[in-house]
Amino acid sequence: MTATYDPTDLDKDTATGRVNVVRFLLGDTDVAYPEVQDEEITFTLASASNAVYLAASLCASAISSKYAGYTDTEIDGILSSDYGSLAGSFSELSVQLKQEGNRQDGGSLGIFLGGMPVSPDKGYTFFRRQFEDPAYKNLTDV
Repeated sequence: MTATYDPTDLDKDTATGRVNVVRFLLGDTDVAYPEVQDEEITFTLASASNAVYLAASLCASAISSKYAGYTDTEIDGILSSDYGSLAGSFSELSVQLKQEGNRQDGGSLGIFLGGMPVSPDKGYTFFRRQFEDPAYKNLTDV
């Protein structure tokens, strides 16, 4: 598995550029100690139809899940690790990235109840190409 990052290539129109953009959005730019591997980012990009914000949101959610499984530790009041806080931070980042992606793509669907908008984190959020099936595209080429 590999982890690469090139801050000079943040082009959302190329495969390597999209991986760099996702890594940038996650704040995972130190490839000596990566949170996710390039192959995992590529998987989330494929799952998100190459939407970088949604892919970054999926990665942040996966990182949050990883840290949620760890226990908080403290050694004689000198050294401590608070994985719960770290898991919560990545969970919040996941929500923020998904909301920003919806704004960037213009693909979110506003829901109003009684004339009041419903916040995306309190209701359903839909985004463009959410239910797109890559296999269906191949059938239309024949």
